[in-house]
Order: sequence, then C-alpha cells, then structure tokens
Amino acid sequence: MSESISGKRFVTGIITAAISLIVIYVTAHVFIPMQAKITDDSAYINEHGELVLSDPYVIYWVVGEDKANIILDRMKAASADIRRLLTRRNNHKKSLMSEWESAFGDEAVLLNSPDDTLKQADQTGDWQAATLTAEKLATSYRTAGNATLRENANRLADTYRTLSRLKTRQQQDFRSLKPSQLESFFWTTPTGTILEVFCFALFGVLTNLLKNSAEYLRRGEFRSSERWIAYTKLVYGPIVAVMLVLAIIMGFFDLGDYETRANTLPILGFILGYMTRKAVNLLDRLGNRILGQASDSVDSGPKQIAEKRRRYIARYADLLRPASLVEMKANLKELAHMHVKAEVLARKEDK
Repeated sequence: MSESISGKRFVTGIITAAISLIVIYVTAHVFIPMQAKITDDSAYINEHGELVLSDPYVIYWVVGEDKANIILDRMKAASADIRRLLTRRNNHKKSLMSEWESAFGDEAVLLNSPDDTLKQADQTGDWQAATLTAEKLATSYRTAGNATLRENANRLADTYRTLSRLKTRQQQDFRSLKPSQLESFFWTTPTGTILEVFCFALFGVLTNLLKNSAEYLRRGEFRSSERWIAYTKLVYGPIVAVMLVLAIIMGFFDLGDYETRANTLPILGFILGYMTRKAVNLLDRLGNRILGQASDSVDSGPKQIAEKRRRYIARYADLLRPASLVEMKANLKELAHMHVKAEVLARKEDK
C-alpha cells in the first residue's frame, strides 16, 4: 500500500514538474524572442541585384538546406544573368555614346550627355530610374528623327528593364530565406538553440519517466527505490543530450538523411532525452572512438604532429605578403617560432 501511495505521489510530482516547465517555456518564448537572422556578413544582394554569398551554412542553419538550396540555386542563376546583362548594358552605352557624339558633334554642349545622365543610376543600381531615362532618350531621339540613336536607346531601355525585373525577383527570393511562421516560435540563435535542446531533452526525460512510472503503478510493480534513478536521469539526461547535439553540430558524427538545423534540433533533444539510456550508450561509443584515436596518436609519437606543422608552415609562408618592414619582421619571428616548435617535436621522435 505504501509503495502505491509513494508511486502516486511520484507520478503527481512528475506531472506537476512537466506542466510547470511547459508554462515557463511558453512564457519565456512569448516575451524573450531569440531568432537567428541572415546578416550581411553571410549573404546580401548588392546594388546591381547579384547575390553575394559568404557563409551558406548560416542560411542552412536558419532556413534548412533543402529549402535554401532551391532558392539559392535560382538566385545564383539570376546573378549570372545579371552579369551578362551588365556586359550588354556597357556595349549598348558605348554604341549610344558613339552615335550621339557623331550625330550632335558641336551641338553636344546644348544637350545632356546620355553617359552623364545614366551614370548615377548605374552606380546605385536604380534600374527603374535608368529605364525611364533611356525611354526618355528614345522619345527625344524619335522627335529629332534620329533612328539609329532611337534604336540604341530602346535596346538600352530593354536591358535596364530586364535588370530591374531580375533585381526585384532577387530581393523577393532573398526575403523568402527565412523560416516559416510555424517555426519562428523556436529560439534559433546559438545560445537559444542550446537552451531549446536542454528544455526539450528535459521534456523527453519527464515524458519517459511519466510513461514508465504510470505503467509500473498500474501493474502494482512500482518501487520507491527506483525514484533515485529517475532523479539522476533528470540531471544527466539533458546534459548528455546537449553534448551529443554539440558533437553533431561540430561534425563528430551526423544523423544520416535527417536534416540538422536550428528548428530540428529541439526534436532531436526530445528524442535523446526520452531515450536517455541509448543516448548514454551513443556518447560512450563516441568517447571510446575519440580516446582510441588519441591513444593511437600517443603510440605513434609526435612525428605526425611535427609533419603537419611543417606543412602548415609551408602554406603559411606562401600566404605572407608583408606590407612593411615591421610587418615582415613580425611574420619572420612568428615563422621562426613555429619552425622551432616543429623541430623540437621531430627531435623528440628521433630520440
């Protein structure tokens, strides 16, 4: 009878803890948003409309690799079209200027140069303004009865019009590189993601404990002494989950076909928390592998490390481009220091 009462109290405590954690979790997410964003350091659209991509992994982290690749491939193709159109624009402008100079000659001082008129729009990438300017030039040349100039201006206007359309589409695609509204509830910053994993791992442990405890209680097999195992799981379960998720992020192992990004890691955290024992076994296997490789390195001695350092020094020396005598001295001092460390390791191996 006492075991039954103890079991009911334990299950009641687990339910209370789970509900309390859910309330804290939801309240924190409502009042403290922490969503990762794609900044100019990782990707942006330049003034011409081309995609400048520095760090695609940030985009994969926020959006997901599958969705991001579809959009990025389309934007890369559009960027290539923009570069071709920019070359065509330059050719059209040269033709226009050549015809303009031969047509007006001494009267040039009475007219605005097309090159001067379009230069500012070209520099800022304001293709709509450039299109309007080229169209006005074509209209003025039609009035003047100059067919060649009108044709060149029309071709230039068509090029600007296409550039404007591509730039608008690029900007729309870039704005679509964001998680859906459904996923925006999760914290996706680096710190927020770890907190998400920890919370969901705790949810997983609580769910597992609640399921098993209720089942044992139903069968009359609940033992009060087993509570301490549950308490320890509540502590080490989330810690193990966080460590494994960090190992996945850092590339120690992967999940195969399953996508790893900011909004999928909470699910992984829950699974690792729910299956804490298997998660511990997985961590043991990972630890044994790492320590095994470290043991092999100890057995082989510093020879391999010295060889890696020599290769690094060679690559580093090729990249040095000192801008001054002071910088040259500093670089040579750094190279000498690394060379000494590599030689000391090599001599230790020879002894």
